[in-house]
Amino acid sequence: MHLPARLKTASIYDVVPANLKADTQMDVWHRSRILVRGDHIQHWLDGVEVLNVDRKSDLFLKGVADGKFSKYPGFASIPSGYILLQDHGHNVAFRNIKIKQLP
Repeated sequence: MHLPARLKTASIYDVVPANLKADTQMDVWHRSRILVRGDHIQHWLDGVEVLNVDRKSDLFLKGVADGKFSKYPGFASIPSGYILLQDHGHNVAFRNIKIKQLP
């Protein structure tokens, strides 16, 4: 089954696709770093920046409008929320999760 890029690893799920050069290898540990400052979001996967977007950009707003989150009023402008770790029926594991609030 071929998934749309916006549903794949490191993307903002069903909103903005990550800029991955190839499918992410399974059965190895990957390192992810996500930095959010205001409306700006950056994501590095294994030391490579794979996502860099502003929540007020046309790309982000169009992604919300075109996806399932368009049903949630104000979704694109919610200032804070929850962190979600998910899988889609496959084995998944997480380790060494660190969350810091930046000044």
